[in-house]
Amino acid sequence: MTSPEISENLIDSHCHLEMFCDLDLVMQRALDQGISHMVTIGTTLGDFSTLSNICKRFDGYVWMTVGIHPDYAETTPLDKVEAYFRDLPDCSHLIGVGEIGLDYLNFHDKTVKNQQKQLFDFQLQWAEDHNLPVVIHTRMAFQDTLDIVRTHPRTRGVFHCFGEDKEAARQVLDCRYILSFSGIVTFKNAKSVQEVARFVPDNQFLVETDAPFLAPTPHRGERNEPAFVRLTAEFVAQLRGVSIETLCEQTVQNFENLFGVNLLEN
Repeated sequence: MTSPEISENLIDSHCHLEMFCDLDLVMQRALDQGISHMVTIGTTLGDFSTLSNICKRFDGYVWMTVGIHPDYAETTPLDKVEAYFRDLPDCSHLIGVGEIGLDYLNFHDKTVKNQQKQLFDFQLQWAEDHNLPVVIHTRMAFQDTLDIVRTHPRTRGVFHCFGEDKEAARQVLDCRYILSFSGIVTFKNAKSVQEVARFVPDNQFLVETDAPFLAPTPHRGERNEPAFVRLTAEFVAQLRGVSIETLCEQTVQNFENLFGVNLLEN
């Protein structure tokens, strides 16, 4: 891969690189847009080997997290999750736990919701015990998600793909968590998220793609990829009235602070 011509560095703090069959091309396009680092996010019990191999393949560019997405709570017994985390191999690329949380969009049964809560609670505790930040997924379940986060006050993390309003954002920030903005913030109907992007303090936000999902305008509806995080970053910079260079500096610093990494060493 060739080095980027763009001088400022950007981080895609949340993507799913295992979903790309043309990963070499995807990575090159990201580098061409100055995307210096990215985090590929775990969602299932079977992710560790796949993600760690991607990290080794793109060593110095890609980190990873591990976690069980709430969509899989119903089909993933908690004892298997406990064994999975207990037996995780050492991995220098592993920097967080996620994505974890609650998702009620397609799950209305109380039993399934309770399974999600138990899974979430266990993973938060594991992250706390191992001093790792968490990547939170919440959809149609914000208050329940926040209530469980509050039972683990020593954890730190990020609410990824933030889609709530300003009051919800304040509650997240009060828990010492930060927010991450995806391509959603660029959508015309995302006024409340845009208001949050204007209001959030300089040291409490990141940008992401959630690729291959949620491509920003003008690529909405297309396959998303890490290169497009620049479009989201430029949009957020405009909302905040700062240069793209300033926003890049802020998000790099925020990323380093949250995940405990030093980009100068990578």
